[in-house]
Amino acid sequence: MRQISTVIACLVTIIFIQSNSLAQPITLATNGKAKAVIVLGADATKSERYAASELALYLEKSTGGRFQIMTTAPKSISRIYVGQTGVVKQLLKGFDWSSVRKDGIVIKTIGSDLVLSGDRPRGSLYAVYTFLEDQLGVRWWTPEAESVPKTRSLIIGTLNTVYKPPFIYREEFSRRTNDYGAFAARLKLDGNFQQIPAEMGGHYNILGWCHTFNQLLPPDKYFKEHPDWYSEVNGKRTSEYAQLCLTNPEMKNEFVKQALEWIKKSPNAEMISVAQNDWQGACECANCKALVEKTGSQSGALITFVNSVAEEIEKQYPDILIETLAYQYTRKAPQNVKPRKNVVIRLCSIECDFAHPLTADSNKAFYQDLQDWKKISQRVFISDYVVNFSNLLIPHPNLQVLGNNLRTFAANNVTGIFEEGDGYNPDAAFASLKAWVISKLIWDPRLNERSLVKEYLRGYYGPAAPYIAKYLDITEKLVANQSLILGCLTGKANFFTPEAMYAANQTFISAENAVKDNPELLKRVKIQRLALQHLLIISKRRFSNQDAAVQNIDWQNIGDDYLKLSDETGNVYIGENLKMSNEYRTLLRTNATAQLPPTPARCKSLDRKDWTDCQEDQYILYNEGIWVKMIDDESASNKLAVSLAGNTTQWALQIPLSGIDILSPTMSVYASVKVKANAQSGPAFTFGVADPEAKKVVTEKEVTIDKIPDANYHEYYLGDVALKPGMYIYFAPPGDIKQIESVTIHRVYLLKG
Repeated sequence: MRQISTVIACLVTIIFIQSNSLAQPITLATNGKAKAVIVLGADATKSERYAASELALYLEKSTGGRFQIMTTAPKSISRIYVGQTGVVKQLLKGFDWSSVRKDGIVIKTIGSDLVLSGDRPRGSLYAVYTFLEDQLGVRWWTPEAESVPKTRSLIIGTLNTVYKPPFIYREEFSRRTNDYGAFAARLKLDGNFQQIPAEMGGHYNILGWCHTFNQLLPPDKYFKEHPDWYSEVNGKRTSEYAQLCLTNPEMKNEFVKQALEWIKKSPNAEMISVAQNDWQGACECANCKALVEKTGSQSGALITFVNSVAEEIEKQYPDILIETLAYQYTRKAPQNVKPRKNVVIRLCSIECDFAHPLTADSNKAFYQDLQDWKKISQRVFISDYVVNFSNLLIPHPNLQVLGNNLRTFAANNVTGIFEEGDGYNPDAAFASLKAWVISKLIWDPRLNERSLVKEYLRGYYGPAAPYIAKYLDITEKLVANQSLILGCLTGKANFFTPEAMYAANQTFISAENAVKDNPELLKRVKIQRLALQHLLIISKRRFSNQDAAVQNIDWQNIGDDYLKLSDETGNVYIGENLKMSNEYRTLLRTNATAQLPPTPARCKSLDRKDWTDCQEDQYILYNEGIWVKMIDDESASNKLAVSLAGNTTQWALQIPLSGIDILSPTMSVYASVKVKANAQSGPAFTFGVADPEAKKVVTEKEVTIDKIPDANYHEYYLGDVALKPGMYIYFAPPGDIKQIESVTIHRVYLLKG
């Protein structure tokens, strides 16, 4: 791809940086000519040689001068020493190199010379990048876009930096950092998925990555002959969505054997994952139950097992670390057992509220778990989550918490970070901005996240930056008093009010106008507008035609622009490894082009923000095609409806309230339903509200055939109901085809109580 260079500072003739006014300045370039050489010892590593080449490349890009790389150089010229080579160790005699493990850097001026060094294998490369960033203002925004301020002359003052990052494992999981090793190295990442070759310092390799129980002991291979190796659930051994029987000694022996084979085949690996599958299903056999009771947590059985595996691995591979998960049902730390010294605990925050810091009241359970694990573990890693996994293509405002969370981790002796972002789309919903900001904070959590965001916006979006900043501010304020909990997200971002979408749309119009004469910057702005456009399309029913016209929302253009640009850019993954289906694309196109459904008669005198419309794309259909199906219906408000077969009593149609605007503590619930009856009396259908968390029906109403005027749609009132996210509205026929042939629902709407 063409390298794009944008300038973030005015053109200058001299960069003069001096931390001590009495120090002798060092001239590295004058009038576009190099006045120093790069010295690379004969014993330099591949990574240090690459670091020297990067230094020479960007010094030339900045100053125009060509900087030679030599093994020795005369004292008559300034020398830039790169690497932890023998000559550097002589220059820094007495320096404690253990003070910069792991990945620490050393940047020092000595007389008229400069040393850029650090821990092997990556420290010297990081020292070079830090020097280029701090002293020249170089920035790498994405793999394709960088900023290199131009200076004909370069003078530096005294430098004396020794820095060791708090996290030895630094992973920002996103498409751009995963797929572009050079870019990931420049952001000082070193995680499992970052494809950084050895000459760029390499990266950590975690065998199996995670969820390895079934990877190491696949049920297809072992379950038939060894069912007792797998979980006992409800009195029966099973491998379906289950775990291992962690107290079975034969299973452990085979597990260790397979783990050792993995390590043998991957001699460069530094860690192996010994971790539960990505679901529930813990073993309930007598031995496992007893161990759970003894240790006070499911994690007690897990850690006891992992410790025994780690002990065996250590005998042959003393330097290999064994990583496991404190995840969902194992998140709570155990009692009476501690992880061994070679065991790494990866604590996962998946249940947390990501609109607020992990130190907030809404996250106090997770924060307590962090405290408990750090008391008993020598090594704690974190898996954190920074995007909306229920829909990667819509806004997820959490920039405001990133710095606080990483500072919390550093203050609590966490040594490894996995920030799970969007590993599928190139740059959806500000993924590249998050990747850059997170990477900077993982390297140095002391940095200010708001300053980093502003810097990125100025550098990457140019004159559009103030408007993009205003948009981000709008989204942040929307969740100030709400929660962003992954388990409750439905992919609809209902925290985004219509009024906020209007305002956000205007900021993007202004942003595009600000860069309309710069095709590259305009494209960057348009790519980030995609998330808002997606949200507008799937939220269309929340607007009125009149309001949309006033706000210059052209639905046709939004739909056309969205699908065209998302295809061009590759931002088409709605979930993890899940592309937008043809059906979903059709739904988006239909939503964008269709007229808004007419307002229910009961709501015509109300403001649009006083009622909520629930239509078919928000419904969940169970046993579709047998119990329930979506049908075309010209008499329905949007020409679509859901038909329930009369021969079932199942709640085959459910409408989850997590994706619906709940506008007041109590809301009046109405449904538009038509019934095809084969009898004159008896039950026609039941509808109600269920609360699965409380395991109860909140309210329910049965409609009888004698109350139905004819076979057309009629409105039925469920009641004034106290609703909350997590509940759902359901419908069910009576289960007798002789009585009811079908029950068809085309709309549910809620009025403020």
